[in-house]
Parts: sequence; structure tokens; C-alpha cells
Amino acid sequence: MLIADNYLDAENNADAYSYITKAAQYIDGITNKYTILKYKYCYARVHDANLKFSQAASLYLELSHSEGVVDVEAQAFLTRAVTCTILAPAGTQRSRLLTLLYKDDRTRMLEHYELLEKMYLERFIRLSEVKKFEEGLQPHQKGMTAENYTVLQKAVLEHNVLALSKIYNNISFDQLTKVLELPLDKAELLVATMISEGKIKAHINQSDRFVYFDAGMERTAIWSREGDDPAVQRHDRQRLRKRQSAHSGDYTEVPASCRQVLITEFQPKYRVPIVYCVYVEKHCFVIRLCMLMLN
Repeated sequence: MLIADNYLDAENNADAYSYITKAAQYIDGITNKYTILKYKYCYARVHDANLKFSQAASLYLELSHSEGVVDVEAQAFLTRAVTCTILAPAGTQRSRLLTLLYKDDRTRMLEHYELLEKMYLERFIRLSEVKKFEEGLQPHQKGMTAENYTVLQKAVLEHNVLALSKIYNNISFDQLTKVLELPLDKAELLVATMISEGKIKAHINQSDRFVYFDAGMERTAIWSREGDDPAVQRHDRQRLRKRQSAHSGDYTEVPASCRQVLITEFQPKYRVPIVYCVYVEKHCFVIRLCMLMLN
């Protein structure tokens, strides 16, 4: 572990990984708690340095809960866990980490809790909103990806595509470029890459220049088939109450006078599920196509 630490300090991440994996062969026989904590911290740093942010975040979060770690150290580990989770690529592991961190009461005291919250709630994030967060990143966390994005830009863009997939059934290329603030070729490549990597369920139709999100179509079918099921309505109301408790005052039920307009005009025109609630942020009313059904 000492050798791995020295290689990390020298920014030789490959050799650091080699030596920490060698140490892993002997850690099961170690009983000293301090040695185990030091091993986990070193392994987390190695994953962090090698841009394996999901693995690093898991270890940092585990360390923040470890016995024998004082409050100041626990907060430092938790801060690192939040940072690595925000930088992690979209996927199941990142979603799990977002859930664990968002439900951890300690994160509400951290500087970048608002950004963590937006990612957990699948809100759209503009690149201009993460400038302050980017300033606090370590040099290796500001590296460039193969697509010529910074690590943070790539993470935010993937998050935004996921957020779009939860809002829309489909979106045109022109609208996609405006929303993501990317040139057409880069926006299309980003979505295509996420599809090929299994990060989103969607398909691209080049002829009509649209991206169709398969999950959105599935939601429409489910609502059409199960919309009158009391069990489904009860489950969806519970989901709404969960979100309302986290953001009291942000959600309001669509008035009955407006609901019929949404059903008869908005839904057929844009081929999206019927809307049951409105999300309010910064004095702007934004329609949220959540899986919520209210009587």
C-alpha cells in the first residue's frame, strides 16, 4: 500500500493500481482496523485517479460510515463520494449511488448538495450551472475524454439525455441540439453511443430526424392499460408524496379546467403521456411528464 501511495503521489496511476491489487490478495487476513481503512482509502484514490469514479465513490461512501473514522474525516470522505458520483458515467451503479447519497442526511450540509439533488431527481442541468463545482475538482478530474469533452461535461450531458428520456417519448434532432447546446453531429453521436452502451433504451430514425425513447413508449402503453387500476394509482400517489416531501411547494396538481386541454390537445399533438402535475422552478411552469396519476 505504501508503494501504491508513492506511485499515486508521482501520478503513476498504472503502477499504483498494480500494487494495490497485489495488496488485495492479503487484506482478508488483516485484522487491524486502521490497516483496513488505509487500504480502502488507497484503493479509492487509485480508482479516482484512473477515472473509475463509480468504484471510487462506493469506497469513499463506505469509508464515511466506517467505525473509527472521526466526523471531519467522514465528511471529507462523503464529499469525495459526492464528487465522484457526479463525475461517474450514467448507469445503474451511478443511479444506486445517487439514491444512497441523496437519502443520507449528512449530504444536505455539503456545498454541492443542490447539484446532487438535481441529478437524483433527474432534473435538467445546464453546463453553466456546474462552473463552481468544476473549480473545486482535482487536476486529473478535469481531464478530457476521447470525444473531446471534459469528464464533467460528459457526465452532465449523459445525465441530461437520461433526463430527456424520462420527459419525452421522442425529440427532434433540432430540438436535441438546442437543449444539449451541442452541434448536431456531437449530439447525435452522444445519443448513439449511449444507446450502444445500454445507458438508454432508444432508437434514432434518420429519415424523420427524431430520437425515439423506448421507455417513454413503454410508459404510454402501461398508462393506457393500467391507468384505472387503483393499485397503480395508489403507488403513483406515494411516489408523488415522496417527491413533494423533498421539495415542498414545488409541485401542484393540474387544475381540472386545464387537465382536459392537456389530454385533448397536448397529448395527441406531441405523442406524450397525459400530464398530471406541474413542476414550478424559478417562476417558470414546466410540464413534468412523471408517472403520477391523481384523482
